Amino acid sequence: MKNAIVYSFHVRESSLLLNRCYKQLMYSLYTLRKYNTSIPVYVYIAPIKYKIDLGKNINVITFDNKNQDGWPQQWTELGFQEFLRHRWENAIKTIKDYDLDNILYLDTDTVFYDDVNKLFTKYGNTNNIWAKPDNSYEIMNKIYCSPGINDGQFIMSKQLAKQEILDHMKFYVDHTLNVNKSRLNNEEYMNLHWLSTQYAVFDYFKDKENPVMHFDENEVMLHLEPLYKDTSCLILQHYFSGNFKNVVPKEFW
Repeated sequence: MKNAIVYSFHVRESSLLLNRCYKQLMYSLYTLRKYNTSIPVYVYIAPIKYKIDLGKNINVITFDNKNQDGWPQQWTELGFQEFLRHRWENAIKTIKDYDLDNILYLDTDTVFYDDVNKLFTKYGNTNNIWAKPDNSYEIMNKIYCSPGINDGQFIMSKQLAKQEILDHMKFYVDHTLNVNKSRLNNEEYMNLHWLSTQYAVFDYFKDKENPVMHFDENEVMLHLEPLYKDTSCLILQHYFSGNFKNVVPKEFW
């Protein structure tokens, strides 16, 4: 199998060194290479001025992350298009551009505890997206989206890498923000702006009667689950940005 890992993030700060995602990326890559030194990694960084060398088998691709027409105006003005739209776009693009069989897309706030190839061996080359169910339970229940998807870590095979996903996302983000405004309080509604693209993917595959499948809960964990779960089989943790200093050693801050 031709597999690879994909990260994608946007820098708003004046310097890359001030960017939270960049700091998280450095630790994520450090832990990845402790267990696997050969798997290709594709790191997409916007805007295009940030051209850096991150080492062997790590390909840095800078891109111009311009907002597109046709997405919800307020969602775009608040910066959500800039932060979110490119993630699935670059995941799909990587499969096509580099003729890959599978990619593991990761948010930068992720940590490895074992060899990533164990995930590809178990979950790769299937006709399903593999991810984690989301943990925004109250919102999902109110908008009828349970168990949703947390897309800070997902495996996608080449047979699923289709433009249709992105087209549905564009429709769904507008639809879900309009339909669900009256169902949610102000805080929940703002959180839905963050969650809308990942729920769009959940909705797309649900419509295809090919629902998103879930990683073994002992192999891939969210938040601070490793503090209270059995970690003997743990491979990957998506710890969420707010826990950065609780998880990442001080030398990476």
